[in-house]
Amino acid sequence: MKARAENSRKLWTAQEDERLRELAVSSATPSEIAEKLNRTESATKARAYVLRVGLRRFRARRRDLSKWG
Repeated sequence: MKARAENSRKLWTAQEDERLRELAVSSATPSEIAEKLNRTESATKARAYVLRVGLRRFRARRRDLSKWG
């Protein structure tokens, strides 16, 4: 069974929305924001989408394939 966040299934407050916006502007990762808001990462991403707040995204770096020929 997965551990649940403290605020699981609770409605978002205006203060949490504002904090989410502040953390997103500060370039915090979605997992860092979720931890600070006591929410799951997926709930944080979903709320950011609803609020139209862009979250910092990481892309995997492509490996240099030149050594493979």
